[in-house]
Amino acid sequence: MRSRALPVFGLTLLLLFAGGCNLFAARYYNARGLTYYKKGDYEHALADFNQAIKLNPALAEPYTNRGLIEDIRGDYDRAIADHDQAIRLKPRLALAFNNRGMVFFTNATTTLRLRTSTRP
Repeated sequence: MRSRALPVFGLTLLLLFAGGCNLFAARYYNARGLTYYKKGDYEHALADFNQAIKLNPALAEPYTNRGLIEDIRGDYDRAIADHDQAIRLKPRLALAFNNRGMVFFTNATTTLRLRTSTRP
């Protein structure tokens, strides 16, 4: 009986540490993505945010950060979807609410500008 408990315990610890490593790696990629974002290197930032989401889909911050890139690219629907996902994962993440509001504002401003520029 004792010989079976040790491998099960070891496997449990391995799974816990592996999950922790993914969380650590996801946070690393998210932080590095923010650094790229601040430098204006949106391609690398997007790749890092995607990697963070792949490593830990339960982490809210990479979703809202990826939404920033999508907003810059003009893909407002995807940006809003990412901010919504961040809010679902972490309802108290004020940054996600702010970022989503900025997308709505940017989209409304762009739409208004297009409507007024096409008037005769």
